[in-house]
Amino acid sequence: MHRAIWMAIVTGAATMTMSASAQMTGVPLIERAKLFGNPTKTAGRLSPDGKWLAFIAPRDGVLNVWVAPVDKPDQARPLTAEKARPIRSYFWAPDSKQILFVNDRGGDENFLLYGVDLATTTQKALTPFEKTRVQVIGTSETIKDRILVGVNNRDPRWHDVQELNLATGALAPVFQNDGYAGFVTDDQLKLRIAVKTRPDSGVDYYRVVDNKVEAAPFVSVDYEDADSTAPLGFTQDGKTLYWTDARGRDTRALLAQDIATGKFTTIGTNDRA
Repeated sequence: MHRAIWMAIVTGAATMTMSASAQMTGVPLIERAKLFGNPTKTAGRLSPDGKWLAFIAPRDGVLNVWVAPVDKPDQARPLTAEKARPIRSYFWAPDSKQILFVNDRGGDENFLLYGVDLATTTQKALTPFEKTRVQVIGTSETIKDRILVGVNNRDPRWHDVQELNLATGALAPVFQNDGYAGFVTDDQLKLRIAVKTRPDSGVDYYRVVDNKVEAAPFVSVDYEDADSTAPLGFTQDGKTLYWTDARGRDTRALLAQDIATGKFTTIGTNDRA
């Protein structure tokens, strides 16, 4: 009896599978290239001066950065010429004269910062170090010829902050980092916040004054909110710091913090955010 029931179940399941397969016959499969291949165009960005449009698109099968006059997008031309490693992200130099991107060479995992001149298409390694991973620490809308970068060529665990002159490629030391995971800068390219991960996976945020980190954190985030609470950036006058903050909430909120008083003001919340 039990054997008969079991055979009926197996036979029924097989019949349903065959029926479903029959229904799928003639339905075309989505090409894998459409799901996993290169995008036609992506990551469009206007230059800070509003004159140029840049985007990522394939060049000879490899993702590169293209540029076009903002009013003539049909005249887009490739600016970069990567042949092996695709460019996944980039950003405009504040003076609109260069496209900047971080990439490695042939998978060596030395992620360096490169600049490509908009007028000449000349490409230059702006952080020409070995066994180094570069981070972009800060850019400014006011200071257009320099940015702050982090390089870990002194100690691979930590990124020292250096000021990079985009025109000359000169690097000047700003802060020797002996234990901080990251930094937040203001529009004057001043270090304002240092970020440190605690052993319990929480995160502490410290004020930085004249490149000196204060002893005690001014904001601490426990581990359960550490992935969803973080500073977004300063207002141009450096007096207000915006946060995305999930502490004590089911969803994230947008907050503004008065740096002088430490007071938080809620700007926006959403039960589905």
